[in-house]
Amino acid sequence: MDLAFCAKNKEEVDAFHVSDVLAGRKDNGSPGYRPQYHPGYYAAFILDPDGYNIEAVYHESR
Repeated sequence: MDLAFCAKNKEEVDAFHVSDVLAGRKDNGSPGYRPQYHPGYYAAFILDPDGYNIEAVYHESR
C-alpha cells in the first residue's frame, strides 16, 4: 500500500522527509524531482513502521 500527501511547496516535502527520518522512519527516496512521473514532480518517500511507502509530493506549475 502506498499513501501520498500533496504539499504546498518543495519546502514542505523537504520538511516531511527530514522530520520522518529524524523520527526513526526509513528513507525510501530523498527529496528531489522525479521526471519519470512528469516534469515538475518533486517528492520524497519514507517507509512507515509497517513497511508502507508514504510520499509527500509537490506538483510544480509548468
